[in-house]
Amino acid sequence: MKLNFKNVFLFVIGISALALFFEHILLFIPHDYFYDANPGITYYVGVNVVSAWADLSYFTYHTIIIFGIWCICFSVSDCFNIEKLKHFVCHGSVITFIFTNYLITSLLYTVFELASGNITFGLYALNRKAIHNFGTNILGHYIFFIIMIIVFIKSKFYGKVKNKHLIMMSCYVFIYYLYVLITGKFMYCIEWYPYPIFDTYALFGKRLELYLELPILLIIALCMTVGYYFLLKFISYLKQRTS
Repeated sequence: MKLNFKNVFLFVIGISALALFFEHILLFIPHDYFYDANPGITYYVGVNVVSAWADLSYFTYHTIIIFGIWCICFSVSDCFNIEKLKHFVCHGSVITFIFTNYLITSLLYTVFELASGNITFGLYALNRKAIHNFGTNILGHYIFFIIMIIVFIKSKFYGKVKNKHLIMMSCYVFIYYLYVLITGKFMYCIEWYPYPIFDTYALFGKRLELYLELPILLIIALCMTVGYYFLLKFISYLKQRTS
């Protein structure tokens, strides 16, 4: 058994990451004020006003969950010298996948926040709830990301990142897009999406006919998948050149 600072630290970070997500789920409060202010609303893009489990539609929470599980698995595998698990969690494709997701998450969150015209990073007021919201935003988007950067730079990779790995990882984005599209359309009390890229009305300012809407959304999903593939390829290449 190899109990050291790194293993304990990553285990605590992993538990903290998962706790952050589940806390958000458990503290979800129905947004009755939203429906009172918007009677008869059937469609919305933005803040989750539909269900606690709709948080699973946010790419950010996927990133945090996967990162948390990875930290715990690495800690356990290294502490108890579980070689098969360690070779998996430290495989180049796995670490590249998690790092790429966190890079996208943190970069887009920063861009959206700076472009919002109301830069708060979640500190919308000087009260306990707002300060807690600000703290979890900084923790989830930046502190965990800094840890992931250090892991990505310092970790010894097992196995080579092959093209088949890149293709398999890229499928994740396509499946994620379809998941959010389907759940947003059918699973909640109103039609709801976390980001504008999931609805043509948010993109074009008007509803399109179904025979036009579906192909456009599928094209967007494919473009995202291809873009994600090349980003993974670039990051894995960068890691190989600097190792």
